Amino acid sequence: MSKIAKWRSLLRLCNLFTKGTIQLYAVIDGENHYWKLNRDEPFRQRRIYGRAEATKPFRPFTPQTEFDRIFTGTRGRPKMGVKLSEGTNYSTLYQPIDWTGSPAEVVLMEVSFTLDEEVIHLEYDTECITVPKVETTYSEDGECLYRTIKHRLPLIKAICGKVEDGRQGGYELPKDWIEFLGNEAFVNVTFREHMNQCRVDLNNIWRGRAMMQSFEMDWNVKLQEWCCASDIIDIWSGKSPVHSVVAAQQKKAT
Repeated sequence: MSKIAKWRSLLRLCNLFTKGTIQLYAVIDGENHYWKLNRDEPFRQRRIYGRAEATKPFRPFTPQTEFDRIFTGTRGRPKMGVKLSEGTNYSTLYQPIDWTGSPAEVVLMEVSFTLDEEVIHLEYDTECITVPKVETTYSEDGECLYRTIKHRLPLIKAICGKVEDGRQGGYELPKDWIEFLGNEAFVNVTFREHMNQCRVDLNNIWRGRAMMQSFEMDWNVKLQEWCCASDIIDIWSGKSPVHSVVAAQQKKAT
């Protein structure tokens, strides 16, 4: 009976992941990792001109920012991802005032999937891993520098609950119940700088500004009958058009 109960729960979770409305919260830190290292402190440890300043990481999204779900890959290597919806509102300007440096890492990511009144909330964090260095490229005319943040985020916590009277309550789930999405997610974020706006002071501290050009997050999903329904498997088998699932989701949302 316990195996049957878990199997049915995994199918419900998969339904939320593939059809629920997406809300995403992200914290992007600079190369000096002021927020990552001192997140639990009221002030960061490094002082500027004798003053301890609070950490202020880049938080590009608001609760009103909208995202599109995308299904890519093949039956053998399926992926599910999210990207910014065209025309949605979000913050693009990265210009830290705490001298944390150029954009370097998506430290924290929280993703919520809501279907009807049911919500699954996933938390990802890089606190226990080392992220590779940022990739940098230049435009052909040499006027712009592009920084690409690309790394994995381990799953830290999964909370399932319902929204009642505008309030959300829930309970923590075992991480292995998120079998469809696995225990990690991947991000790919691109920033652009104009070379004439790049500023590095005598202490080799970056004090410029960058504009976020794109944001994508994806998962390597597991297609097994015990953790996802047959209509989801059909998407990557080519039997069910991807746009039909997206259209059904949009119709339900309206």
